[in-house]
Amino acid sequence: MTGKDRVESRKLLDIMNNAPTYMLHHLICEQYTQFGDALNDLDDALNLVYLFMVLLSEKRIKMTVTQKTKHLAASWGAYCATSSSVTKSFASVKGNVPAGVDHHVM
Repeated sequence: MTGKDRVESRKLLDIMNNAPTYMLHHLICEQYTQFGDALNDLDDALNLVYLFMVLLSEKRIKMTVTQKTKHLAASWGAYCATSSSVTKSFASVKGNVPAGVDHHVM
């Protein structure tokens, strides 16, 4: 490794070590000033959790993200089951339904 390469690698390490970190807590606090407002939009957050749960871990989505969302979805399901907090629900099935299912109760 030449001297120029060492300097370049040091510069690269400095840039990587001094990269800014982003915190989004303040945005959430601005969006949801009251706890009730956050609960009203809970369905949007759960949709994102279940979306990331089914996505494949590729270049842009790390495996840890999909693993955390699987754990979070399982924890949410367990909470709802043990607390009996879900009294009404709606399920939407999109796409093609197999021909033999038309007259059966699901």
